[in-house]
Amino acid sequence: MKCFCSFLFWLLTLSTQVCVASERPNVLVILVDDMGYSDIGCFGSEINTPHIDRLAASGIRYNQFYNTAKCYTTRASLLTGLYHQNALNGKSLNDRCVTLAEVLRDEGYQTGLSGKWHLSGQDDLENESLQPLARGFDHFYGTVLGAGSYFDPYTLQRQNERIEPGDGFYYTDAITENAVERVEAYARAKAPFFQYVAYTAPHWPMHIPGGDTAVARYEELYSKGWDVIREERFRKQVKVGIADESFRLSSRDEEVPAWANVENRTWEIRRMAVYAAMLERVDQGVGQILASLDRGGILDNTLVLFLSDNGGSQEDISPKNGFNQLGGNAVTGDEQKIQIGRDPSVMPGPETTFQGYGKGWANASNTPFRFFKIASHEGGIATPLIAHWPAGIKHPGSVYSQVGHVIDLMPTILETTQSVYPKNYQGNEILPLDGESLFSSFKGLPACERTLFWEYGNRAAIRSGDWKLVATSMRDRNWELYDLARDR
Repeated sequence: MKCFCSFLFWLLTLSTQVCVASERPNVLVILVDDMGYSDIGCFGSEINTPHIDRLAASGIRYNQFYNTAKCYTTRASLLTGLYHQNALNGKSLNDRCVTLAEVLRDEGYQTGLSGKWHLSGQDDLENESLQPLARGFDHFYGTVLGAGSYFDPYTLQRQNERIEPGDGFYYTDAITENAVERVEAYARAKAPFFQYVAYTAPHWPMHIPGGDTAVARYEELYSKGWDVIREERFRKQVKVGIADESFRLSSRDEEVPAWANVENRTWEIRRMAVYAAMLERVDQGVGQILASLDRGGILDNTLVLFLSDNGGSQEDISPKNGFNQLGGNAVTGDEQKIQIGRDPSVMPGPETTFQGYGKGWANASNTPFRFFKIASHEGGIATPLIAHWPAGIKHPGSVYSQVGHVIDLMPTILETTQSVYPKNYQGNEILPLDGESLFSSFKGLPACERTLFWEYGNRAAIRSGDWKLVATSMRDRNWELYDLARDR
């Protein structure tokens, strides 16, 4: 079967050479952080995401696509085409892997990263050999660390130089502005490019600039509570073809109270309202980036991929992890103390807060699935994936239901750009790719069936066809077997 699929991919590549041989496709990867499976409109959400939905309407939605359940591990797999266990030395990339940026730069592509890197470990953040410029990126604007304030992010850099945010700074908008600058520069240079846009939103802390009118709009919407939101999202998922009518909406998480019994409702509503406003801000940024591609006349021949690094996050922020992500300085630039962690007396949003949005709303984000970030159940590893490439996608607006994994993105991009994966790089022997190209899906053709694996933080899973074996705890040998065709 694998040989037949390889032959089929070869034929497909030949059939598209007329389209791409004279002008190789550009590649734009947009990765959001801690966004649940149902948090964008085209996957069931009530959150206003018209620009992302536009990508889906003229592209492909993949409704059985997977990440690795965790921020840095997904980034490693996305950039290398390897399971993170093969690509990482601790929390940084090893020399047995090669990144998309390294391969494409050697193929004549300009390369840039705007946003979160999170592949330099936790304790070696000054080591330039572990940073983007050392792994194939010509341009880097963003943060080396995994999370932090949106108003004053720790480890903010341009290239290898630490920089300070200016007045009115908001990290999501800054990531967008830098990405737009890069796209405009690429268009002027008339050279193919790979631009990686890694938003930190909607990862905690729940931060939004004052005066953002979306928050009040969402506060009114979320007053109905998470039980109703989950039901409404599931109905919409069935309607738009993301979920099958035979699917069941999973029960509310056992640690989440019914909305009728929730205390501190005003605070709970505010948490989700800020989360939604943060994601809407991302969507506005996606719209600006797409507009820059359109102005440059390069939108049609740019492969755009949009996905999330893990499921919605149930994590409650503690002073310990909040303090670390603030660089050990729990005050603002004007010396105001930052409240860190769960405190219903403090409404999230301002720079002086550092909170998450909680398990109840994360349960809604991951509709219709169970569990959350870190878990190997569907709520931890299922992500929306959208592919948009007008010059190369045959059936725009379609939903592709075959299984894919973030390890597949590198081989897909290499096949799309007709680039060669090396066996050796800078004197190091490189591991063969773990992923399989999804290029056939652009033509509406089926992918090869294979077995996929997950493991992180004592959780694990194996999927082969429709069968999935999943562990809530490997130490306790707590394994469960599911037929996903009947009960995903």
